[in-house]
Amino acid sequence: MARTVLQIITPQLLPIGAAAVYVVPTNRTTVISRISFTNVSATDRYVNLWLVPSGGVPDDSNQIVKELFVPADETISPIDVEGQAIPAATSIYANAEVISAINIIGSGTEITN
Repeated sequence: MARTVLQIITPQLLPIGAAAVYVVPTNRTTVISRISFTNVSATDRYVNLWLVPSGGVPDDSNQIVKELFVPADETISPIDVEGQAIPAATSIYANAEVISAINIIGSGTEITN
Protein backbone atom coordinates (compact mmCIF):
# COMPACT_ATOMS: atom_id res chain seq x y z
CA MET A 1 0.00 0.00 0.00
CA ALA A 2 1.40 3.37 -1.03
CA ARG A 3 0.61 6.48 0.97
CA THR A 4 0.86 9.95 -0.54
CA VAL A 5 0.44 13.09 1.55
CA LEU A 6 -0.84 15.95 -0.58
CA GLN A 7 -3.02 18.98 -0.92
CA ILE A 8 -6.37 17.42 -1.78
CA ILE A 9 -8.24 20.72 -2.10
CA THR A 10 -6.47 23.58 -3.84
CA PRO A 11 -7.25 27.07 -2.50
CA GLN A 12 -10.52 28.27 -4.00
CA LEU A 13 -13.45 30.51 -3.19
CA LEU A 14 -16.64 28.62 -2.44
CA PRO A 15 -19.85 29.18 -4.39
CA ILE A 16 -23.33 29.56 -2.88
CA GLY A 17 -24.51 26.23 -4.29
CA ALA A 18 -22.87 23.02 -3.08
CA ALA A 19 -19.91 22.19 -5.35
CA ALA A 20 -17.49 19.27 -5.49
CA VAL A 21 -14.05 20.42 -4.34
CA TYR A 22 -12.39 16.97 -4.32
CA VAL A 23 -13.14 13.46 -5.59
CA VAL A 24 -11.26 10.45 -4.21
CA PRO A 25 -9.45 8.78 -7.14
CA THR A 26 -10.19 5.21 -8.25
CA ASN A 27 -8.52 2.48 -6.18
CA ARG A 28 -7.70 4.87 -3.35
CA THR A 29 -8.91 5.83 0.08
CA THR A 30 -8.26 9.35 1.34
CA VAL A 31 -7.79 10.29 4.98
CA ILE A 32 -8.46 13.98 5.56
CA SER A 33 -5.74 15.71 7.58
CA ARG A 34 -7.20 19.19 7.64
CA ILE A 35 -9.66 21.42 5.85
CA SER A 36 -9.54 25.14 6.51
CA PHE A 37 -12.06 27.85 5.71
CA THR A 38 -10.90 31.47 5.53
CA ASN A 39 -13.43 34.28 5.51
CA VAL A 40 -11.95 36.88 3.16
CA SER A 41 -14.88 39.26 3.61
CA ALA A 42 -15.57 41.91 6.21
CA THR A 43 -18.78 40.17 7.34
CA ASP A 44 -19.21 37.01 9.42
CA ARG A 45 -20.34 34.06 7.24
CA TYR A 46 -21.07 30.34 7.45
CA VAL A 47 -20.09 27.26 5.43
CA ASN A 48 -21.33 23.70 4.89
CA LEU A 49 -19.44 20.51 4.02
CA TRP A 50 -20.60 17.10 2.78
CA LEU A 51 -18.93 13.71 2.14
CA VAL A 52 -21.01 12.45 -0.76
CA PRO A 53 -20.81 8.80 -1.84
CA SER A 54 -20.47 7.92 -5.52
CA GLY A 55 -23.72 8.62 -7.33
CA GLY A 56 -25.12 10.60 -4.40
CA VAL A 57 -25.99 14.23 -3.88
CA PRO A 58 -25.22 16.57 -0.96
CA ASP A 59 -28.03 16.23 1.57
CA ASP A 60 -28.68 15.79 5.30
CA SER A 61 -27.57 12.14 5.21
CA ASN A 62 -23.97 12.99 4.26
CA GLN A 63 -23.44 16.48 5.70
CA ILE A 64 -20.62 16.59 8.24
CA VAL A 65 -20.33 20.35 8.79
CA LYS A 66 -23.54 22.38 8.98
CA GLU A 67 -23.53 26.17 9.05
CA LEU A 68 -20.04 26.50 10.52
CA PHE A 69 -19.61 30.10 11.66
CA VAL A 70 -16.50 31.76 10.22
CA PRO A 71 -15.86 35.26 11.59
CA ALA A 72 -14.80 38.04 9.22
CA ASP A 73 -11.08 37.90 8.33
CA GLU A 74 -10.59 34.65 10.31
CA THR A 75 -9.67 31.04 9.49
CA ILE A 76 -11.46 28.03 11.00
CA SER A 77 -10.36 24.38 10.71
CA PRO A 78 -13.16 22.14 12.00
CA ILE A 79 -11.87 19.09 13.84
CA ASP A 80 -14.97 17.14 12.78
CA VAL A 81 -13.37 16.42 9.39
CA GLU A 82 -9.88 15.47 10.58
CA GLY A 83 -9.17 11.76 10.30
CA GLN A 84 -12.24 11.00 8.18
CA ALA A 85 -11.42 8.09 5.83
CA ILE A 86 -13.32 8.35 2.58
CA PRO A 87 -13.45 5.63 -0.10
CA ALA A 88 -12.85 5.86 -3.84
CA ALA A 89 -15.33 7.96 -5.84
CA THR A 90 -16.56 9.79 -2.73
CA SER A 91 -16.71 13.57 -3.22
CA ILE A 92 -16.17 16.41 -0.82
CA TYR A 93 -18.72 19.12 -1.46
CA ALA A 94 -18.78 22.56 0.15
CA ASN A 95 -20.61 25.85 -0.10
CA ALA A 96 -20.68 29.26 1.52
CA GLU A 97 -23.44 31.60 2.54
CA VAL A 98 -22.42 34.12 -0.16
CA ILE A 99 -20.16 33.93 -3.19
CA SER A 100 -16.51 35.05 -2.96
CA ALA A 101 -16.50 35.22 0.84
CA ILE A 102 -14.98 31.91 1.97
CA ASN A 103 -11.76 30.32 0.74
CA ILE A 104 -11.22 26.57 1.26
CA ILE A 105 -8.00 24.54 1.31
CA GLY A 106 -7.43 20.95 2.38
CA SER A 107 -4.74 18.34 2.87
CA GLY A 108 -4.84 14.60 3.31
CA THR A 109 -3.26 11.24 2.62
CA GLU A 110 -4.23 9.12 -0.37
CA ILE A 111 -3.77 5.41 0.24
CA THR A 112 -3.57 3.09 -2.75
CA ASN A 113 -5.88 0.10 -2.27
